[in-house]
Amino acid sequence: MKKLIEKIKKHWIVSTSLTVLLVVILVAAYLGLNIWVKSLKLTAIDLTKDKIYTLSDTSKEQLKNIDQETTIYIMGLKDNTSLIDLINQYEKFSDKIKTERVDDLNTRPELKSKYGLEDSDSAVVVQAGENTKILSVYDFTTYDYTTGESIDVTEQKITNAIINVNVKEKPQIYFMAGHNEYGITTYLQALSTLLQEEANDTKTLNILTEGKIPDDCSVLAIVNPTKDFTEFETEKIIDYVNKGGKILWLAGPNFDGTTFTNAQKVLDLYGATLGDGIILEQDSSKMLLGTPNFFSPTVNASSPITKNIATDGSVILINATKIELKDTEELDKIDVTSNNLLTTGDKALYRTNLKNNTTSKIDTDEQGTFVVGTELTKQIDEKVESRLILLSSS
Repeated sequence: MKKLIEKIKKHWIVSTSLTVLLVVILVAAYLGLNIWVKSLKLTAIDLTKDKIYTLSDTSKEQLKNIDQETTIYIMGLKDNTSLIDLINQYEKFSDKIKTERVDDLNTRPELKSKYGLEDSDSAVVVQAGENTKILSVYDFTTYDYTTGESIDVTEQKITNAIINVNVKEKPQIYFMAGHNEYGITTYLQALSTLLQEEANDTKTLNILTEGKIPDDCSVLAIVNPTKDFTEFETEKIIDYVNKGGKILWLAGPNFDGTTFTNAQKVLDLYGATLGDGIILEQDSSKMLLGTPNFFSPTVNASSPITKNIATDGSVILINATKIELKDTEELDKIDVTSNNLLTTGDKALYRTNLKNNTTSKIDTDEQGTFVVGTELTKQIDEKVESRLILLSSS
């Protein structure tokens, strides 16, 4: 290199014209090299602690079977090199995914009009066939209120968007209404958004108004009803079960003493009953803030539903009741098998005397291990089965 520099000094920088020519050559070479490198879409080395700009094995597993041509438009984000690096990895992973940068939206008025964007907007647009998902830069960060930290969810959002636009038929999740349940426009709004991002449709269902449970219902969600079902609603839910319907049911203790005769008819199909009392955990390692009714149950590590939570997470319940199941012989008679998902510690208390606020055992308390989450599968016939996921906390 030293000899080359000396040669340039002696033979090139002897006149102004040769000096200018040398500068032009070097600039042209630099620009050409940059254009070539950009065309390769090389990924920068990810030096972040949690490898947030490296495509994860989870994303690769979720996207390995996509079969539609999918385009990711990177619009107005030329300065966000880390995001561009991450998105380029999707193209490298799958020959079905292409990326296209649009640094200046004025150069692509047809895209600006198609996606309803303004000149100054920044967005990632994922397109497959007629399906589109538009993500703003604000979608890539969430906030953990327990730690006060911002969390980068860029890969999760982009992967979910790709899945979303590639799903040919989205699962339809209906949240039952009409009994003061938690709904997708109130308590469950955030949950509804997360479900939609993972390629599901969420809807509210009032069976009395609709007259039936729609044929496209993938899951019927019943979340904390405080009034009993009508005879008509019960009949429709039983019909749904007998056709192989799937139910997610969340309900805590019946503090008000409401009679749920018809709702119990549905639970009887699976041999289950929700208690009226409350669980008071006695294992201090499972309590949160030292509060017995605020606890983290043991999570079943062998169930496909909960195994990932068991190894990398937890469940927190507050004011849970117990789930009572018929014995194995009785369950066999109604063609039901059970798989418990969440259980308390072995010294937990079940209290029905709710006027007593002591945290230690009283004479009327039942002590032992209690089921607070279970999966119940009912065999309807040789080819059809219905499933209930029942959690004893709302």
